[in-house]
Amino acid sequence: MEGVAEWAGYSRLIHPQGLGIAPEVALPGMRRGGRQWSQDEGLAIFLVVDRLVPDWQARAFAAEPATAMELLALAAAPPAQALPEPEWDAAGVRSA
Repeated sequence: MEGVAEWAGYSRLIHPQGLGIAPEVALPGMRRGGRQWSQDEGLAIFLVVDRLVPDWQARAFAAEPATAMELLALAAAPPAQALPEPEWDAAGVRSA
């Protein structure tokens, strides 16, 4: 999970309790001139996942961890729509 390590490094750089570096300064530094495409790709994936999948850390570090591609698929999925409340009849049976 090279991307997770890159994301962790970037997060430490920009976090106020880390180094507090501005993102527009930290990102080029993490990319090291774009010479390491696989690290850049991993970082890009986890920047997207971090923005769009709130519980990704729990999924990535679970007993059966989600892969980067699974997390990216979650990030690309349309948001779940709220389901209507079920209706119940007098006998306590859910109606269709």
